Amino acid sequence: MIAESDARAWIEAYGQAWVARDPDRIVRLFTPDATYRERRYQPALTGIDAIRNYWEVIVAASQRDVSFEPDFVAVAGDQAVIHWTAQFTWLPINGIMELDAMNRVTFAGETLGGLRLATAFEEWIEIREA
Repeated sequence: MIAESDARAWIEAYGQAWVARDPDRIVRLFTPDATYRERRYQPALTGIDAIRNYWEVIVAASQRDVSFEPDFVAVAGDQAVIHWTAQFTWLPINGIMELDAMNRVTFAGETLGGLRLATAFEEWIEIREA
């Protein structure tokens, strides 16, 4: 079972890693065999090497001036559902991207640095070019 406070701490750490554009901090939030699905109709990334590569290519290399605001967390069993918004400069278009998303995060019993590790990350997202 995941406590709401643990889920909130996890999403805060996720947001801090994103704002810092730090793939190493992101992968420390996941189990070695975690899955990460950003797009519903594409296969999930599997394992921290795939997650790190995604964050190196998509986030660290292509985003700047990231802001992240989680505003809702609900928990049930070992899962949390989290709503958040984010904004960043997307370098491929040299413009602002605004995101409004929901995540379902499944947590393992393992912890690292006081945070529960995620074993599955799924996202439903709306994107607007501002």
